[in-house]
This record gives sequence, C-alpha cells and structure tokens, in this order.
Amino acid sequence: MSEELPPDVDDPSIPDEEFLYRRIPLQPADNIQPTEVEGECRPSSGNFRSDGPLSVDRSSLTTPGQTRDRGRPGIFHVAQVQAKVARQCGCRLVKDPMLDNPAHILMFGNHDSGAGALNGKQAKVVARAARIVLWSGPPL
Repeated sequence: MSEELPPDVDDPSIPDEEFLYRRIPLQPADNIQPTEVEGECRPSSGNFRSDGPLSVDRSSLTTPGQTRDRGRPGIFHVAQVQAKVARQCGCRLVKDPMLDNPAHILMFGNHDSGAGALNGKQAKVVARAARIVLWSGPPL
C-alpha cells in the first residue's frame, strides 16, 4: 500500500463484473470454509478484516498466481470476488497502483473506526461470495 491513502471515492472505471483477488493465508486452518457446493470453498470473513482498507488485485491486470507470489513471503491461497458484491454492501473500490503491482486496488469499508476497514457485515458478505480459485496446498 502506498504511504498516503488515495481518496475514499469509488472508481466507476472498475467494472462491476471484474473479479478482485485476495491472498488467503494457509494457517490457521479455519481460514477456509466449505460452501454448499461440493468441492468448492470460500475464505472466512476474518480474511476481510484489517486495520484499514483491504488490498486486492484486479483480475484484468494480473493472474491469481501473480497475486499469490507478490508481496510479503508466505504460502497463500487466492480467493476471488466480483467488484459488484463489494459495492452492493457499501464498499468503495479505489485504484492504488504500485510500481511492482499495477493491479493493486484498495477496498474501503464502513468500519466505525473511520480508518477504511470493512465492518463485520461487509466482511461477511464479501467472504460468503468469494471463492478460492488458486490452492497452495491440497484443497479441503
């Protein structure tokens, strides 16, 4: 994330149909939850909670593998969720390209702290709609 946050104003040039990628740590094991569809899993809502806006990547500018492999070291799965899901629960999507990641976006939420984090309801809505699209290790 850049040092100074961009304005918290939704960018309509990010299409509703665009998928957003988010890295999901392998541990703890309950980071991943099964869905009602056999063989399909989603991240838990805790993966969408933070102290500020969430870092996600635009699918039109990167791949799940690139999202998994960039940034701090570790082993990650990658989840995807459509931009419209975030917007429907009140989140704002703001381009925040970085030198090593032109696909970087900040997802701003409505947490009471005012720091841009998603509130509990937003985190749950986004997590329930997200699906794991790249496994780093055996699927559940």
